[in-house]
Amino acid sequence: MTVGLVIVNTHNVWVADWPVIIALFGWAMLISGAGRLAFPHVIIRISNKMMDQPLATRIAGAVWILTGGFLTYKAYS
Repeated sequence: MTVGLVIVNTHNVWVADWPVIIALFGWAMLISGAGRLAFPHVIIRISNKMMDQPLATRIAGAVWILTGGFLTYKAYS
């Protein structure tokens, strides 16, 4: 939640270009952290259901790797 709050405070950029990805990640982390604080049992139940489906976990991992690769490319180009 703390990292999401920092990103939202420092990089809340809403443009029709790739920097909006960072703002979306910041908001997602902030909302996720607040949800974990407010409803921990619900989050645990959702994560247990996701872990029972290995294909969903692999797809999520692939999305994270592709997004990280894209942001790394944009940062150094």
